[in-house]
Amino acid sequence: MLTYVNLKAHVTHALGNRYDISTYVGEWVNWAYKHCWNRATMVIHQAEDISTGNTVAAQAYLDIPSGTFAVLRVVVNYVVLDKRPWEEHARLPISTSMSTAAPSKYYVHGTKIYFDTKPASTYAYSVYRVKNLTALSADSDTPSLPDAFEAPLVSQAIAYGYRALNLPQEASYWFNSAKIDLIEALKPYQQETEDFATGIGVQFSEEVDT
Repeated sequence: MLTYVNLKAHVTHALGNRYDISTYVGEWVNWAYKHCWNRATMVIHQAEDISTGNTVAAQAYLDIPSGTFAVLRVVVNYVVLDKRPWEEHARLPISTSMSTAAPSKYYVHGTKIYFDTKPASTYAYSVYRVKNLTALSADSDTPSLPDAFEAPLVSQAIAYGYRALNLPQEASYWFNSAKIDLIEALKPYQQETEDFATGIGVQFSEEVDT
C-alpha cells in the first residue's frame, strides 16, 4: 500500500497536476480511505482488535471501548456471550432485580454493552471489535488496509477531486471505477468469510494443490 504522500501524488497527477488543488488532495484521500474502510473492515480479519479488562461486580454493563467502530463479539469469564437484539433487553428485570451470575448474553446500545445478569464477581472480559479509522496525516502514514484496496482508494479520491472541480462526467467515470475496484478487492475476503461461517476454514494465503 502506498504511503500518504505517494497517494496524494497519484491523485494529483490523475487530476492534471493542477496548482489549485494541492490543499485539498489530502482531504480527498482521507475521504476515500474512510469510504474503503467502512466497506471493508467487517470482512477483513486483520482489522479486528481486542480490548480486555475486568467486569465490576453487580454492574450489569461495560462501557464500549473508546475508538470502537463496531463490536464483533464479547467474551466474559472465558465464555463467548450470545449477542441479542436491544429490544429484548427491555423485557429483562430492572437492574436491581436482576439475578447475580456470570452473564450469558449481551446487548449493544449507545456507548454501553449490557448483560442479561449482574456479574457475581470481577470476571475477565474481552471485547472483540473493529477500531475506528485513524486519518492519514504524516507523509509516511499508510492506510490500514491490504494492498488490494489501493486501487479503489485512489480511484475514489480522484472521483472526489473531479466532483469538487465540477466535472461530473469525469467524476462519474472514476466513481464507477472505484466501485468496480472495491468489489474486486473484497471478493476473496467475502468468500473466505463465507467458508469460515460454514466450517470449511479455507485460508486464501494457503497453497492448494490441484
